[in-house]
Amino acid sequence: MDNFVMKPDTANKPRNCNLDIVRIVAVLTVIMSHVTSGYFSNYGTDTSEFAAANIFNSISRIGVPLFVMLSGALLLDENRNISTRDMLNKIKGIALLLIFWSAAYSVLFNAVIPLLAGNEVNIKSVVSGFIFGYSHLWFLYMLIGLYFAAIFLRFFVARKNSKLVLLFIAISLLAQFTLPVLRIISGYFSEGYLIIRFINMFYLQFFGGYAAYYLIGWYIVHIGINKKIVRYLAYVASVASAAVIILYVAKTADRTNAYNNLNIVLCTFSVGVFLLICNIRINFKEKTKRLLMIFSNLSFGAYITHKIFIFILTTLCSYEEIGISIYLYCIIVFVISTAVSFAVCALMAKIPLIKSLIRV
Repeated sequence: MDNFVMKPDTANKPRNCNLDIVRIVAVLTVIMSHVTSGYFSNYGTDTSEFAAANIFNSISRIGVPLFVMLSGALLLDENRNISTRDMLNKIKGIALLLIFWSAAYSVLFNAVIPLLAGNEVNIKSVVSGFIFGYSHLWFLYMLIGLYFAAIFLRFFVARKNSKLVLLFIAISLLAQFTLPVLRIISGYFSEGYLIIRFINMFYLQFFGGYAAYYLIGWYIVHIGINKKIVRYLAYVASVASAAVIILYVAKTADRTNAYNNLNIVLCTFSVGVFLLICNIRINFKEKTKRLLMIFSNLSFGAYITHKIFIFILTTLCSYEEIGISIYLYCIIVFVISTAVSFAVCALMAKIPLIKSLIRV
């Protein structure tokens, strides 16, 4: 989503179309996850609704990790002249967007829609929705934190320190990303709790959060994985991880651990996809490059607005009313809400005073 660093730098470095693809794939998967997530809580695990939600949602959970890895690849690029002031200005811009969209979503869903339905407005819900953000707007809060982190990480992340970066990633994966899996194991074997307790004794919280994704994105783009066998193993592990997530949720309905972005299994799935996209070697035609750039630049706006269109579509008609399968219904809602989101944002981007509401 960090469009301001996608521009060529002072050395006229060509635009990396692969990163445009990463951004587009990320927003598409986020939209799909939001189309299907509601079917988990309303249907049992033995229903087709739960099965469809599981398949579509599990595959789509790479969205946030992709966004964070992309941000790391861009914001931590030592060849780009990004000052602390630039970062702080971007943080201010994100904060203003967060205030606007939090207010807009809170008023819409906690005041306007209840009034239209003939219900009373709960002022506390309106205020709470504004303060904490509506649903997917949590990412803007995290984005602010990532920008603050990038200010400091830029002093450390460089090609000459690539081995130290790998060490940081390894410690982070061990100290944090293994915990969701260990919690699952603990439900069957008490030794899992002992391992968690042992890891926590080292107080490695410094290596926690989304820093590992940040650094992985930087490493893949700027250092690279040169050995083909390593890349192919990463791809196989990615596919296997996706299958594990789907099967695990189908069996246990435990989405809390399975869909945790800081889960080593989801991390493996996401990193494999990111690595694959970054290693696509296609000589894109100029027209294709322009299209990728346009959709990439509109991705942030599509992320912000898509929830509105999903709500409208699912409120107007359910799959039972139109007599189609839940699978086909999810795909149709996904396609229409995505197309409308991008189209609306494309129109907004042409209006001077409004276009700033859909760009970071």
